[in-house]
Formats: sequence, structure tokens, C-alpha cells
Amino acid sequence: MGSTQNVCGSTEARASGHSLQICLIFLTLSVVIEDRIFCVHGGLSPSVHCIDQIKAIDRFREIPHEGPMADLVWSDPDPDKEEFAISPRGAGYTFGAQVVKKFLNINDMHHILRAHQLCMEGFSVLYDDRLSTVWSAPNYCYRCGNMASILEIGPDGHKHFNVFDAAPENERDGPHQQMQLQQQQLQLQAIDGENPNAYPRPPQVEYFL
Repeated sequence: MGSTQNVCGSTEARASGHSLQICLIFLTLSVVIEDRIFCVHGGLSPSVHCIDQIKAIDRFREIPHEGPMADLVWSDPDPDKEEFAISPRGAGYTFGAQVVKKFLNINDMHHILRAHQLCMEGFSVLYDDRLSTVWSAPNYCYRCGNMASILEIGPDGHKHFNVFDAAPENERDGPHQQMQLQQQQLQLQAIDGENPNAYPRPPQVEYFL
């Protein structure tokens, strides 16, 4: 919200911040790729043993401070642990190799893919290639000096991490210039009344996993 205020001012920031919060409420909690890879933002939960339990979670609300939804968003792997432990973040849990193995076996999955943790090399792979963390924000907060990555998964399940660095400072467009460009593009689309796809309707979502 702070960066939104810097770009738009307090009035616009409140309006855009509210719209953003609504969008976030509609994001999925997890995704399964090719019946092999379980994707989640944070990590696992001691309250969630099988993927079907995630379908029963009431997603359309703000993330609570505790419970399975909070765990999926806030939990982190810990190479020094085997089981679940209290997280120093104050929400979610840390979890170890045995937790990952059990979850993958129960759900007949091969890999867990997640984000949520800064990786100086852009990614990390833990627990004998059973879990990967992908971090896609280079030089986080403009001061961490970290690399970033985007993960590609081939048809055979092979994972390739595309690692990249932050753009040089003199080649970046500031957020104000980017927003101006987006507004100009939207104005041009609005003027062009003959374009029915200027504001396409979002696809209907039948269920959330």
C-alpha cells in the first residue's frame, strides 16, 4: 500500500488498494501441474494431509492469522527439521523432509513448488529434489542483491530454472512512467469502440483447488 500511495496519492491509493485486495481474495490457494507437481505460495500445513482438503477451504475471504489457509500461505521448509515446528514468522509452520515425503506419498505427487522465501541464487532445491523454491524478484527491495528465476517444466517433468539479475538502474522505467503508459493504452482502447476485446470479460472459474 505504501508504494501505491507514492505513485497515486492517498485517495487513489485507497481505491486501488481496495480493488487489489478483492483480486487477491480470488487467487487460488494451490495448483496441481500434470498430476505431478503441487504448487503453493508458502508451504504445507499440519491440518492438510490430502489435496482434497484444500478444496473444502472457504477461499473467498481475507487470509486469517491461523488455520490451514494461513499455513499454506505462510509456512516455510527448514532443512534442519524433519517434522512441523513453530515458525519464527508468527504465522504458519516450518516443516522438514519427513513432512514433505509423507505429503507427496499420500497425494501421489512428485514435487512441491513454492515461493515465499528470498533465495540469493534465485531458487533453491531441497529434500532430494522433492521441493523447490522459486524467487522471481531480483535485488529484492532494491537492496538485497539477490538473483531471481522463472521455472520452466518440460513435458517429461524436467525442471529448468531461468536465472536473471535486476535490470541496470539506467534501463528501468519507474512505476509512475509505467502507470502512465498503461493508462494511455487503456484510453486508446476505450476510444477505439470497434474493438470488442478492449475490456474482455474474465473466464468463469468453476472451482478452486
